[in-house]
Amino acid sequence: MIERRGKPLMVDQVAIFEVCQELLGEGGEEGWEALESTSKDIEMSMKYFPSKKGERSIGTGKAVGVVDSSAEEVAAWVMDFCNNERMRISTHERNPARLELREKARVNKNTAATVKKMPFVLSKREFVFRQIWKSEEGKVMIAIVSVDDEVDYGVKLKKTRGLTRGLWQLEDFPVRGGAKQCRVTVVTQLDARGSIPTWLMDKKMPEALGVVQDAIDEFRPDEKVDAAELREKSTFIRERWQDEVYSEEENGLLERACQKFEGSLKEGTDWKQLKSPDIFVKMEATFEEKCSSAAIGRAVTVVWKRDEEGFLEGYDVMKADVLTNHESHWAPIREKVEAWVRAGWKNWEQDKPEWYTDNWKAIVPKEMIPTKKRSEEVTEAREENMDIVVTGQEKQGSGRKSLLGGLVNRKSNYKVAPEGVKKGNYIDVEEFIRVMNRRGTELNM
Repeated sequence: MIERRGKPLMVDQVAIFEVCQELLGEGGEEGWEALESTSKDIEMSMKYFPSKKGERSIGTGKAVGVVDSSAEEVAAWVMDFCNNERMRISTHERNPARLELREKARVNKNTAATVKKMPFVLSKREFVFRQIWKSEEGKVMIAIVSVDDEVDYGVKLKKTRGLTRGLWQLEDFPVRGGAKQCRVTVVTQLDARGSIPTWLMDKKMPEALGVVQDAIDEFRPDEKVDAAELREKSTFIRERWQDEVYSEEENGLLERACQKFEGSLKEGTDWKQLKSPDIFVKMEATFEEKCSSAAIGRAVTVVWKRDEEGFLEGYDVMKADVLTNHESHWAPIREKVEAWVRAGWKNWEQDKPEWYTDNWKAIVPKEMIPTKKRSEEVTEAREENMDIVVTGQEKQGSGRKSLLGGLVNRKSNYKVAPEGVKKGNYIDVEEFIRVMNRRGTELNM
């Protein structure tokens, strides 16, 4: 017996599952005809089962897709018929009603109702149905079947009661790199009844099966899944490459490719630079032989791990190469790059590593280059007699001229503080020199 989580199904619930599971058929894919899917993520098909006496012949639609979540999480989303997103979509479609019926029932079932807007001249269609779920190891199934319950919508609606029957089958895939995925199979029958012919309902079947796309969109973490696949493949290439077996044909193809292009990569080959459509990619071309019209092209770029871990693990020469790329490449870790530049600049100025060239320094953003601290500037100024005080004629001795001579060669942004003035009332060096000249000292400039 298959282990179930929670209490076993009641007798009436077992009967409902048996009826809904009939929609899958017993012949596998036999008899299912492909439909033009409304999404590239879903495979759709349709099948006609023999109708019972007194019933209309209705097509059964099937949709299969992969959702990036566990079977339990997708099942919870299906059972939550009136969640905020689905209510928003229903309101956008101008459907008059969508609600769940509150009742004291088992936790594995609920009853829901919806009234769908129909094209002009057709009355609205009402569907009232029960959803029941059961869980097996690695699989969750949800049966959907119409019920005869009367629903009070609070307003009088001109409507026709339709019928529906369906089954959700959710099967977990093995977890890869922490990413969960499950295979979703939905089979459904819809009968709008009234004057709407069954062939028209069958034509609208792809729209009804679009609920699978809604589930895919709800749980779409493409980046997580792609990252998990990338880690899996890179680990295989790095650690298990010797396990890969190549056929004789594949080995021959690799050898011919190497022989053909290795010669073009040798030094001295006359490569002509091409205009690249991507500023991050350098493109060049050369001819296979001097008198040949067959051209060989190559594209060169730098691919690196654009996160904090990848940057911090690299050597200085690797980190320096980061700045040779367009800033958009390393914008996510700009703070780490700037911290590295500021911490190492002084040592690089002394040690002059091979990569620390004038060209490289020219591409470093100016705001990253460390400037001298104020304390360092004051120390240097004192060492060069820049901390002067001006009071008047009594302190203008023989050293004044040599002092001023040293100032004239300084940058104009140096400031001088005359004695007796308030703090912060500094004057430029040029203004200071003009003042001293007016006092009778001419400087040779």
